[in-house]
Amino acid sequence: MAQNYVRKMLNIGFRFNPSAEDLITFYLPRLIAGKPPKDTENFIHRADVYGGKPRDLAAEFAPVPRSENGGRFFFTTCKRQKGSSTRRERTAGDGIWVRQNSKEVKNTAGVKVGQTQSFRFMKDGRYTDWLMEEHHCCVQQAVAGDEEPVICRMYVSPWASPDSAARHESAAFVEQEPVPAPRQEHVITPPATAKRPEPPVAEPPCTKKTRDAVSARPVAHQSCADTGAKLKTQTSCYLN
Repeated sequence: MAQNYVRKMLNIGFRFNPSAEDLITFYLPRLIAGKPPKDTENFIHRADVYGGKPRDLAAEFAPVPRSENGGRFFFTTCKRQKGSSTRRERTAGDGIWVRQNSKEVKNTAGVKVGQTQSFRFMKDGRYTDWLMEEHHCCVQQAVAGDEEPVICRMYVSPWASPDSAARHESAAFVEQEPVPAPRQEHVITPPATAKRPEPPVAEPPCTKKTRDAVSARPVAHQSCADTGAKLKTQTSCYLN
């Protein structure tokens, strides 16, 4: 729900642009505790800022929405140089971040809450148009040995020319569209129809006896002599 709220605010015209005090007193302690704010967790990337060149970070991580100079926020750690509690290593890839200035960050009551250091990236002995702000908090518990967690804001100098290499490197990021899941073809199988029962086979009708049918009883055959004798007997009875 928080992400939907942030997306709605960005569509209206708002942008993620926290102050140094907000980064030091609100975001940094929560990131150190492992509880980043849900509404802005996609705006502060976890990356090793000093593990590569700015152009590599710009190609991998998106700038915050509506950023005019390709601003990108990173939660990272920096190492202190041996024998010094103030100077820190800033080597990044084949170049180096050179510190320009440093200033204290105070809250509304005038109490120091942290420090912001500004850097400019140098490569091959020449300054580039990549700038960075490094935000530190005053809480000593945040420092573990030589590692100190910080929030960095990396961006292109607003005075860089339109054809600056840093501007082209910052614009090289291309939002990767999510690969759509393969479409599954749904084959509609018609429901199995009940098999129509076969019509009952009618039994053959009883055969009626044919009129004047000849009986199958065998007929006894009489000889001519028997017939004559029978007629003679019947004649003598009538005469008597």
